[in-house]
Amino acid sequence: MQKLDMAMYAATQDNPGGPVYMMIEDDTPQVAPYTDDAGKVTRGGAIGYLIAYALIFGVIAYFIFGI
Repeated sequence: MQKLDMAMYAATQDNPGGPVYMMIEDDTPQVAPYTDDAGKVTRGGAIGYLIAYALIFGVIAYFIFGI
């Protein structure tokens, strides 16, 4: 994912010709459930994901059927 290089922009924002806009490639980390030292998913992490998926499903169902 590309994003604006804010360090370059901040360093050049007072230039008479204007700031330098430079896009850099951002290495986005993958989303993964919490694991313990043995690599197993923790019970709290699994419950958290279950609650999050239930909330997402509920919101989508509300917008489909409620509106």
